[in-house]
Amino acid sequence: MAEIFYGTWLIDVVGKDAWYSQRYVISGSDRADGIYAADLTTPRLLVSGKEWSLTMEWNDNASSGWQVSRTRRSSVGFTAEDGLVTILGVDDNWPQLADGDFDDVIVRCQNIDPELIPWHPFVQNIDFSLPKRGDKDDRPHHDKPSKSNDQIGNPDFSKTQWNR
Repeated sequence: MAEIFYGTWLIDVVGKDAWYSQRYVISGSDRADGIYAADLTTPRLLVSGKEWSLTMEWNDNASSGWQVSRTRRSSVGFTAEDGLVTILGVDDNWPQLADGDFDDVIVRCQNIDPELIPWHPFVQNIDFSLPKRGDKDDRPHHDKPSKSNDQIGNPDFSKTQWNR
């Protein structure tokens, strides 16, 4: 069954546990229509278009020819770093013979449409890293002796005229 997408997405095969040959077909896109091997070595694909489809297919390399795989969206998530990401799980073979695990191919689809996530790519501006060891005094902060008011430049207000 075809999965319908809108806008600009990155398509990446991130898992494969299948004996049969696997591929995916893109149609209706601006410039990426075609047939691609659903293999871990297949490069990430940029697909854009107002409305386009991705269809997963399998072939037993004997007599089946290319058949449409059953596909389900196993997860959908949104983060500031990745934007909208959906994971497709694919199950191959004839329905009466299929194992129903939906892990024959795992496809990660990441939306990178700037209208939906204008801050992509996400850049973290705040540095939360700890200081490196090896400074003059590399003891943890809680082990360092505290400084008196005179050492840190704070005046002793107890001796001022209004406190007499």
